[in-house]
Amino acid sequence: MNQPVGLIGLGLVGSALAERFLHAGYTVHGHDIDAASRFALTGQGGTAHPTAGEVARSCRRIVLSLPTTEVVQSVLAEIDAALQPGTIILDTTTGEPDVMAALGHSLGQRGIAYLDATIAGSSVQVREGDVIVMLGGDKASVEACDDLLRCFAKRSFHLGPCGAGARMKLVANLVLGLNR
Repeated sequence: MNQPVGLIGLGLVGSALAERFLHAGYTVHGHDIDAASRFALTGQGGTAHPTAGEVARSCRRIVLSLPTTEVVQSVLAEIDAALQPGTIILDTTTGEPDVMAALGHSLGQRGIAYLDATIAGSSVQVREGDVIVMLGGDKASVEACDDLLRCFAKRSFHLGPCGAGARMKLVANLVLGLNR
């Protein structure tokens, strides 16, 4: 049986990720500040927790799907005491590359892997498994999450150290914007 997956942030992308993980046979432990989103996860067959800390205590691989880097920092501060060495955090938030690199460095000093895993595509495309994921972080942790990535991504690219995935997402967004 697959090890459980933690999922913090059950909005449009997070709920699509939950659907993909559940469909692939994973046990999903999730949290969102919105009670209706937690209820929806339970309805899909996942386990909803009232706090992000409970998700972190239940899982060694935790996916973040949050709106901003500031929210990521707040959630990481909230779950800090529950994080154990060997935990891998896969952050799908489109965030600030320098902050993500700093998070990766500080968590790495404690034996916690942090991957910035920005998604090129919409929640609809996540639900269909038709997105590209651009990853920054250490190669061993990327490989340890390959099974999760294959659940929702058509392709994934390891681009270098923490922050590299977020930098490439900014480049992709700039090119898209210029073409519009």
